[in-house]
Amino acid sequence: MRQLEVVDRLLDASALLGCDVPGRCARICTRSDRGVLAGRVRERLSQGLPHVALEVLPLDSTYYDGVRVLLDATAASGGRVNLSDTGVFDWMGRLTSNRKLRFVASGCGLPLLLLLFPAASRTTLPTAGSPRRSP
Repeated sequence: MRQLEVVDRLLDASALLGCDVPGRCARICTRSDRGVLAGRVRERLSQGLPHVALEVLPLDSTYYDGVRVLLDATAASGGRVNLSDTGVFDWMGRLTSNRKLRFVASGCGLPLLLLLFPAASRTTLPTAGSPRRSP
């Protein structure tokens, strides 16, 4: 899933802002009738993001069309925080009367990075115009 690979690269790049995003985990949530797709997603994530732990859970939402992937990380406080949500939707297929069409959308909680994932060396939030440090 390319969306999650992009989010993972974004989390890596957040080090330029003084963030540290350890303990990444992808929760793959699927309906029971989407087992084949869940297997494909798991295989793709294990190959593309080998440093990210994977969990497979049942999907208990009708909002998504059978598959949802949440990307979490361990905050400085030690708690797990959800940073990204990616899901498959069927509304495009319903809108066009073509059941083969699917829409995949992602969202990412960027403001959480500065607040909950400071690097040990950063004690304040970066301000506009402050010099960036390299990782």
